[in-house]
Amino acid sequence: MFDEKSALPSTKLQPPMMNRMEQEKDNRPLMEDL
Repeated sequence: MFDEKSALPSTKLQPPMMNRMEQEKDNRPLMEDL
């Protein structure tokens, strides 16, 4: 879903968001669309 290189800057900007995405990914299969 996210490339390590792309995830690095995203995680630095919003670390809580990435954690939420991973948790919601399990609860929300629609997240794969992103």
